[in-house]
Amino acid sequence: MKKNLRLILFLTVMGFVGGITVLPYQLSVMGEAPPLPLPVLYGVNGLQTALSAFLLSSLGFMMAEKVNLGMPVLRSWLYPQPRRAFDPKGIALSVVGGALLSVTVVLLDQWVFSRHIPELVQMPKVEWWKGLLTMFYGGIFEEIVMRLFFMTFLVWILAKLFANGGIPSAVYWTGILLSALLFGIGHLPLAQEFFGSLATAVILRTLLANGLLAVLFGYLYWKRGLEYAIIAHMTADVMLHVVLVRLI
Repeated sequence: MKKNLRLILFLTVMGFVGGITVLPYQLSVMGEAPPLPLPVLYGVNGLQTALSAFLLSSLGFMMAEKVNLGMPVLRSWLYPQPRRAFDPKGIALSVVGGALLSVTVVLLDQWVFSRHIPELVQMPKVEWWKGLLTMFYGGIFEEIVMRLFFMTFLVWILAKLFANGGIPSAVYWTGILLSALLFGIGHLPLAQEFFGSLATAVILRTLLANGLLAVLFGYLYWKRGLEYAIIAHMTADVMLHVVLVRLI
């Protein structure tokens, strides 16, 4: 862990930030009284996400080194080695890909799922700044959990079981798709709380909407590094919670 400590501490701090900044949006969407006094709630949520970020990034980096995954740009900034710049093509792919898939998700809601889930046309309008702040939780903390830990673990275990020598693309794609499925499943409890049930349409909508974006995030993590997955995820959060929600 020592050689990854600076990266781990950075992600731990960002996990704390994400745990705090997501609360205004969550409380507005759920429309319920906070279960704890606000200062306590913010502190508990921040510490919980910080601890999770510390543990999962520690494990993730241990496995990532063995399967050629990681954060190459940020690593070059935090450790004595030639400094790497962000690739403009990678940035463009992350931003454009995140934006276009967000539009796809919204169009699916409007043209397909709203026929079966009436609550989709009654989604509460949350202040723009609350939607903007979700990008730290989604873009950083969820990427620590789903890509740096879960996807890395899946690739690592599959490589150990089936790869002899080099790791074939099929192993990475399996990790991408399985972690995307897990990402969608992880959003089902929130969907049930919001829509009141887990009807078939709600399950399909939750898995598809989150899974489409997660495949892009996983591909970027594999091909370019976790930094690019974070950028794409942040772009998607801004589009979904700030831009598109005001255009539909």
